[in-house]
Amino acid sequence: MTNKSIKVIFDTNVWISFLIGKKLSKLKQYISNGSIVIITTEQLLIEIEVVTGREKLKNISPVIVLKN
Repeated sequence: MTNKSIKVIFDTNVWISFLIGKKLSKLKQYISNGSIVIITTEQLLIEIEVVTGREKLKNISPVIVLKN
């Protein structure tokens, strides 16, 4: 793997899958080691907050780390 980071934007569905599932568990490693840099928008953050506030997802507390 090269030392370059890949900048990505994940939609809300990917974030929810990451938070509640195991299929995207390697994603945490890539984010932590800087291989992937997450790009977000204010609209996306609001949507994630709304979706995770729904009754069936009330036990999820999203943690989003933003890097410049």
